[in-house]
Amino acid sequence: MKKEDILAYVRLLAVPVLTVLLGLILLFSPDTASALVGKILGWVFVLTGAGVGAGGFLGEKTRQNNRIVWSVIFLVLGIWILREPLMLAKILGRDAAALEADYAAKKTAAENLWNGEYYVSGANKQISWASQVWMVLGGAQHGDAALLKRLENCAHAEGMVTPYMYHNYVDALLAVGQKDKALEVLCAYWGGMLDQGADTFWELYNPVNPNESPYGGTIVNSYCHAWSCAPAYFLRKFY
Repeated sequence: MKKEDILAYVRLLAVPVLTVLLGLILLFSPDTASALVGKILGWVFVLTGAGVGAGGFLGEKTRQNNRIVWSVIFLVLGIWILREPLMLAKILGRDAAALEADYAAKKTAAENLWNGEYYVSGANKQISWASQVWMVLGGAQHGDAALLKRLENCAHAEGMVTPYMYHNYVDALLAVGQKDKALEVLCAYWGGMLDQGADTFWELYNPVNPNESPYGGTIVNSYCHAWSCAPAYFLRKFY
């Protein structure tokens, strides 16, 4: 077999083989915090890689069509898995009722942190934007639009300084029907980076102190960061 033929086969099989390997890792060494979803995504990767790999030995046109079809099928399957975890648990024989009961118990327990206005934590009863946002996204009893509105006037609340947390804040606003406010936050926060001269979005941006760094100096900050792409998602999905 010629060297060119060997290289062609390597290129042909590289993606499906790596996809199958990733799937096997998720199947046999899943993150314990999300083992159920990890294993199912593992099967998605394994089957996708196998399907794409098998299609690679067909004719050129058939091979391309095969890869597209398999990719679309398992992309849709993966999205469904992530959106319907309890239904998936039932299909796999897991006790979905127990999972629902556990979620309900945690929601009830969260109310022990409620002080009448905010969810607090620690001996000092700290109030933070992050805690309130997570409670809204987690479906806590008092996690509503009124909580987020009240938070705007809480001067001693621990603030947010990363696009990662602002992404979740925007998500929480949308979850409680505050679409206009969510757009306002997107424009103000990410627009603030643009006003500072950014042409990509940063790992960290504190409007009060644009030179803030968790590393002791801004030269180490990332200025083109994956978790900072929230506008690309929210603007396409909701506006």
